[in-house]
Amino acid sequence: MIRFLRRAAVWLIVLYAIYVSALVWLHPYLLYQFDKVPYEVPGWQHHVLDGADVPVSISFRKGRSDKPIILFFMGNAGNLRAFVPLLNVQMKTGATVVALNYRGGAGRPGIPSEDVLKSDALRAYDYVVRNIASTGQKVVLHGYSLGSGLAMHVASAREADGMVLTAPFFRLCEVMTAQSFAPACFVPGVQRWDNAAVMGKISMPTLVMHGTADTVIPFEQGQRLARRLSSAHFETFEGEGHWSLVCDPDYERALWSFLAQF
Repeated sequence: MIRFLRRAAVWLIVLYAIYVSALVWLHPYLLYQFDKVPYEVPGWQHHVLDGADVPVSISFRKGRSDKPIILFFMGNAGNLRAFVPLLNVQMKTGATVVALNYRGGAGRPGIPSEDVLKSDALRAYDYVVRNIASTGQKVVLHGYSLGSGLAMHVASAREADGMVLTAPFFRLCEVMTAQSFAPACFVPGVQRWDNAAVMGKISMPTLVMHGTADTVIPFEQGQRLARRLSSAHFETFEGEGHWSLVCDPDYERALWSFLAQF
């Protein structure tokens, strides 16, 4: 009996190792479930950023020069058509809104990864500051879900005036761990998306908003992030999920109130 149990334990360990190895290979396909249908936001301008191996572009619509620029990083739908309601809320403020188009989304070429998207996000910020922002115009970073990792990466490496995080994560690898029963934060080859690792470099005013019924990025993730970020204000949206959050009238109110200081 003992011999059988030992063999069974060995086989379970082997099977689990195979499972974890498969997750390392598969997890990028799960992280970047980008909508590949070509889409351009009606009435917006588009610009291809120079200097990359694969063409990377931003989409933008200019607002009032006395209002800030919002540099927006979307979630893992990877296509701006999924975020039109949120873009409309941003534009109502009178701000200039600039969005990074992700590689591999909306019919665009390229293969997304954590390193590639973070590099593209920095290039988008640099282009905005040099070519779109007016003298003295404030720049506010806005990250939604997966995009919160890009916003925080930019905030830790560049000087922005403020940041908005919608349904953000503390560590995305923790979310992957809970969903896969594999230690994603410790497995080599896993793209960790660790916002906690850069928060010590960020001190700008930050608005964090999260719905209590979020089943994609748990509410607790955003709550922990807000508690650990200096100068962060946390807004709770009772009963709102990952997508319904931005349709809540209080979401628009909170965003407007935060942007009024810039």
